[in-house]
Amino acid sequence: MGVYVPDFLVEGKVISGNISPTATSSDPETGIANVYFRIVGATGDTNMPLIDALNGIYQYANFDTSSVPDGTYDFVFTAINNASVVNTRTVTNVIIDNTNPTASITYPTGGEHVNNTVGIRATINDASINSYKV
Repeated sequence: MGVYVPDFLVEGKVISGNISPTATSSDPETGIANVYFRIVGATGDTNMPLIDALNGIYQYANFDTSSVPDGTYDFVFTAINNASVVNTRTVTNVIIDNTNPTASITYPTGGEHVNNTVGIRATINDASINSYKV
């Protein structure tokens, strides 16, 4: 018996909004009793059951990532077979970021008149910025 987590959730991935965590698990000898996931470090740290959607593919429909604060978390997927054997798979350092980035131009200042070629300076703030364009 094992737990396989599809590639949509990998270490270091930035996620936001509603997601549908899935895991695959099977045990041909005793069968699977329960599959769930939890977000380690989140307020409450609650086990969230995954429903057997189709032949050993377990899914939690529409998990709202804004229900936990922005930050870096470990997602732990656990499968328990009917003989009470437990198997886990942890995806570490998943970044939940539901806060929009902010940007402001610091030079030239608002209403300032400029001539010729001018350098533009800006400040950009975001917890998980990958790139930006000016």
